[in-house]
Amino acid sequence: MPRKVTMPMVESPRQISFQETTLPDPSPHEVTIQVKACAICGSDVHVYKGMHPAAPLPAGIGHELSGVVAEVGKEVTRFKVGDRVCMNPMLFCGKCHYCRLSEYNHCLQVTFCYRIGQSGFAQYINRDEDWVYPLPSAISYGEGAVIEPTATAVHGVQSSPIKLGSRIAIFGAGPIGLLILQAAKAHGATWAAVVDIVDYRLELARRLGADVTVNATREDPVARIRELTQGLGVDVSFECVGLELTMRQSLMVLKKGGTAMALGVFEKPMVELNLQDMVNRELQIRAILAYVWDFGTALDLVATGRIQLQPLITHTFPLARIQEAFELLLDPREKAVKVLITHE
Repeated sequence: MPRKVTMPMVESPRQISFQETTLPDPSPHEVTIQVKACAICGSDVHVYKGMHPAAPLPAGIGHELSGVVAEVGKEVTRFKVGDRVCMNPMLFCGKCHYCRLSEYNHCLQVTFCYRIGQSGFAQYINRDEDWVYPLPSAISYGEGAVIEPTATAVHGVQSSPIKLGSRIAIFGAGPIGLLILQAAKAHGATWAAVVDIVDYRLELARRLGADVTVNATREDPVARIRELTQGLGVDVSFECVGLELTMRQSLMVLKKGGTAMALGVFEKPMVELNLQDMVNRELQIRAILAYVWDFGTALDLVATGRIQLQPLITHTFPLARIQEAFELLLDPREKAVKVLITHE
């Protein structure tokens, strides 16, 4: 049956309004998910600030979610009402060159549910059953909402040249950086340095497996990491901030032949890099967009305890206080990492 839902919209920088709309019945292959928890993504924060390069305002927000199946389309075979689930919110055509290669994150029309009239922050959302995943009983709804960024971390690590014994550096101890840390250790990295400018996030990084943490406001991260690697540098670095400075640093800490993985959202997309140094040292940059076929691996890593999500979840708000939740994320005094909007 059609359902009334409340969708938050960023109308102007740091200003959220609510729109009442009607969610239609699920199509034959769709399920309607009653949202239990939706996490605020770093990309949502860029939208909230009016600085997301791919989402001009006004814009929708919300795509990291978990919930329970409330209704199923007449041809759905994999789910029944009451099933606990999370979902892949990426939308793609299924017909273009890249989709036919199963590289759906490269689709020529790729987008996300929140950009075409649905929001993970709303009470309900419809999704094709093929892109909905059972949520194991060992994973809470709150953790289930963080499976989507975990899939991004898994994709970033699996797309990198990390192997057993690799040394890595991660710039940014936000949710993606902390998930990259855990996924990289599970994938074979034996030494990881994490760089940030906030002490409480670096403390959390140490709890989650970082061998070294560097506060870039107090010491030069490039010099420190090179010192700790006998002047060689690391095999792989991960830029998880989206700043020109950290992109440069992620290249400077690499050993010869190393690879920098770029995962941050760059509010200022044009950056200046030393390409001659990259040529001289045979460095590589590989950029990562979201995920492709990584949700199953993410769920397995969380269910088996190889990736911990609960330590990242620091605050929970109801939908009515979503603007307060965004403001809290922008205030480092609040020590927020992952903030959830819940309907319970």
